[in-house]
Amino acid sequence: MQIEDWIVHDIPEHIIAQASDWIIQLDRLEQDASYAMSDLENQLLRQQFYDWLNQDQLNQLAFLQLSEMWAKSSMLRHLEHMIDKSEVIQFPTMPSRPQFEPELRPSFAENGDMASAPAWMYPVVIGLVVIGSLAPLLL
Repeated sequence: MQIEDWIVHDIPEHIIAQASDWIIQLDRLEQDASYAMSDLENQLLRQQFYDWLNQDQLNQLAFLQLSEMWAKSSMLRHLEHMIDKSEVIQFPTMPSRPQFEPELRPSFAENGDMASAPAWMYPVVIGLVVIGSLAPLLL
């Protein structure tokens, strides 16, 4: 997106360029002490500016819109200290990847014997078998 997409609609580029040049010259005249001109040169420059403005209504529109944007952008420079600036947050350095040790879980097979199971499992299995066989009678 270019700036012309949201301001100075339907104004030829050469008029936008001229308006930009006038804004720069007038701003420099008022802001820059090293750009000192004699009173006669100052009056001549301002008269040329007024003549340019009166040549075409598009000149006035372009100057109005660009000078408004110029004023708003120059105001931002004065507010810069109030704007939060983004900062990159450094994450703390971590040691190399932590080494995890496998958890030791009880297994059904102890000492390689697959037939043995924990002692609590036998009564549970027997209870489930009994309940399963009595379920049709209870319903």
